[in-house]
Formats: sequence, C-alpha cells, structure tokens
Amino acid sequence: MNGTEGAIPPEIEALLPGYVLGALEPEEQAQVEQYLQAYRALAHRLQALATTVDALALSVEPVAPPAHARRELLARVRASSTASPSRGDDPVPYTPPAETPAASASPQQRPRRRLGLSPGVWSGAAVISAAAALVLALLWFQALGHLRNQTQQVARLQDRLAEVQATLARLEEENTRLRARLDEVESRWARLTEPEAYIVLQGTEEAPNAEGVFYVAGDTGLLVFWGLYPPPPGKTYQLWLVPEDGPPIHAGFPHADSQGYGVIRVQVPPDLKAKLGRVGITVEPAGGSPGPTGPRVLVGFSG
Repeated sequence: MNGTEGAIPPEIEALLPGYVLGALEPEEQAQVEQYLQAYRALAHRLQALATTVDALALSVEPVAPPAHARRELLARVRASSTASPSRGDDPVPYTPPAETPAASASPQQRPRRRLGLSPGVWSGAAVISAAAALVLALLWFQALGHLRNQTQQVARLQDRLAEVQATLARLEEENTRLRARLDEVESRWARLTEPEAYIVLQGTEEAPNAEGVFYVAGDTGLLVFWGLYPPPPGKTYQLWLVPEDGPPIHAGFPHADSQGYGVIRVQVPPDLKAKLGRVGITVEPAGGSPGPTGPRVLVGFSG
C-alpha cells in the first residue's frame, strides 16, 4: 500500500461492521488497523459507522439483568480465585470497569472501549439489531456513492449534449449561408450562360496559341482564356476594356495557371457596355500600369 487514496478493498469493507462492534478476531482486527494507517477514506468510513452505532445505542431500551446474574458472576469469580494460588483464598468483590473518556480514544479504539458488549449491558437481540443496522447503513452509503456517480455522469452527458447542439446550430447557420451563396452563383451563372454579348479574343505574335472569350451579362463580364502561360518574372498580365471613343480602362489582373488556363470576372460599367470597342490583355510591370505600356498578348474586337 503506497498511497492514501483509492478504493477500499472489498475484504476490508466486509470487516468494518465487526471492527466497529469489537467482534473481530485478533488477526482480522490487525488487518483493518493496517489498512487504517494507509487509507484516509477508511478512517472516514469507520467514523461514520461509529456515529451510527452511537445513535443505535441510545435508541435501544435498557434490559435489566436477571436477579441471579450477580450471584452467578460472584460464584465464577470465587471459582477463578480458588483455582489461582496467587490470588489468595479471599473472594474478590466485583467492581464494574471504569469508563474511559471517549475524547482520549483514537478513532479505531473508541468504538471498542465505549461499546464493549458485556452480557449485562447488551442483550443478544440488541447486538443483532445493531449489526443489521450497520449493514443497512453500509449499503445505503454504497448506494449513495453510486447515485452520486450516476448524477455526475448525467451532468457530463448534458454538457456534451449542449456542445453538440451548439455545433449543430453553427453548422445549420453555415449551411444556410452557403445555400444563399450557391443561389447567388447559380443566378449569375444562368445569366452568363445566356449572355447579352460576347467578344472572341485571339493571341498575338507574343502568344500565338492563346485564345479567349469575354462574356457580358448585365453589369458582369467574364473572361475565359487558354493557351496563355504565366508571364516572365517581375511581370503581370493586365486586362483592359477599351471604349469606342475613349482611353483603355483597367479591369483587373488575369492569372494563368501552369496549363495556360485562367478565368477572371469583372464589373462592366453600364455606360461602357453599349460602347465597348475591344478587350485586350497586355504584359505590364508587377503591380500594373495606369495605361497599356507592354506588348499585347490577347485582343478581341466587338462585333
């Protein structure tokens, strides 16, 4: 036994009522006292059982010994004195044992000294009743501990249920948000699949294999291109919307993947849609330029 906490072994639990009643064999009593030195929980249990026995002692009706009990006791004392030469021949008067103050006894000693079960104080029926009450008290303590454990487990499950319900509420909120976003995308895609206008783009000498299509639907423009590979280091692609009678308007920075494919969506001003003359992509310094300065790689004219 290395610790002072933990479950009390069942074989020790079974000895506790007898220990409190002072009814154990010496070997059993020593075994309980050995565990008492190592388990604080055992001392608490014994204290609770001792308290129960105290209450039982006060609740039992006193039983007066029969008139012949004193005579029989004195006769046994005289016989014992006669058999023992060291005690002399004179009869030894009977002297009741003095009570030991309960406050000076240790927890494991107090029940045995205060509750010594001599036939003149306790009847056999009282002893049996006290033992039965102790067993019932022990069962009640065990049931109470089991109920406490069950209550704690229910509380943990309720906390877990609250966490799951909160997570479910967040997922439902996210699902609602995603559904609204999907409806918006589907609406825009429906408009783009039936565009109001489109412009076909062709590659220049700088990118002869490049092609693309610029779709216009409402105030949205969508450029899809392929065969246009990433620009050289330090350079970027820049998209321009050029009206029929005005300077080019910056519309964004298309990004091409390693396969030469790219998509970019832009806003088309309402006053530009009817006057859009051409769409083009140029190679510009990183960060872009206020107006086209580099070579064109894709260009398309309004029909």
